[in-house]
Amino acid sequence: MTDTLARLHRLWCDNVRDLPAAKFLSTAEIERDLEADSLDRVALAMGAEGDFDIAISDAELSQWCTIGDIVACIDRLLAIKAEMAGG
Repeated sequence: MTDTLARLHRLWCDNVRDLPAAKFLSTAEIERDLEADSLDRVALAMGAEGDFDIAISDAELSQWCTIGDIVACIDRLLAIKAEMAGG
């Protein structure tokens, strides 16, 4: 499990509901497999913003279909943040 995925799993358990790590897969669909609704997405986004110190737009949030989508979004925002800090 990548660092981002592991941190996201902890955030999921803290902000949405407990879920075994074995079910928290990159391919898991947020609504179908994990039974999350739009409020769960917002709670997770808010937790991720605080934990990773990033800002997630509504447009980015609306593109989250799988856990892998969320990880990719967070990793991309972290890379942009690092680039801006270094440049």
